[in-house]
Amino acid sequence: MIGYINSNGVDTVAVRHNLLSKRKIKYRFDSLDNKIMTHIYCTKKMESFLGTVEPVSIDMETTNLGNWNGHLFTIDRRKNLIFTNDKTAYSFVLLDVVKKDVKDFGTMFRESLLRQLDNDLKINEQQEIKLRRELRDIRIHSTNNNKKIIGTINECVYTIKTHAYLQGGLNQLTSIKIGQNLNDNILRTKLALNDKQYFHPKDLMKSLLT
Repeated sequence: MIGYINSNGVDTVAVRHNLLSKRKIKYRFDSLDNKIMTHIYCTKKMESFLGTVEPVSIDMETTNLGNWNGHLFTIDRRKNLIFTNDKTAYSFVLLDVVKKDVKDFGTMFRESLLRQLDNDLKINEQQEIKLRRELRDIRIHSTNNNKKIIGTINECVYTIKTHAYLQGGLNQLTSIKIGQNLNDNILRTKLALNDKQYFHPKDLMKSLLT
């Protein structure tokens, strides 16, 4: 079950994640990282919602974390975003998104991913420092037609819509618990990091961050 808001309307799962943004971390970015970027490849629906994308340059390098594919889907006529990692099939979701929420897209993406990782993997301070370094330059592109990851996204969206229907609507779901459910699921698809027939996205992401 994906989990839902308590009777007081409070997302109790999210309370702990507020600590993540309050950590006082001292770190520096090396000038050698200038060309290291996080690339997000959007479906046409997401591209239309965001409004601007940029072409991929041949000299763009990818972080150790890999690239992401993003998609926009609707439930109860409300827009939602899902992002899935191409190395691990690890996903996170943003519910009921409006235009003003994506005005600072980089910050939204980075902080949402960190909250999900903190929930699923209890990342430590050094891991957060490394992730913030890798996620400091985020670029948005048109779709790269990664059929394996797009297929995984479609399965995730079907799962989310099913749970929303069974739980009585989108208001009964939370982004963190949806992500936790998706990343605990057993998937079957071929990925560069995976030599097993079946795997949990959370386990692959954990090994990638180790």
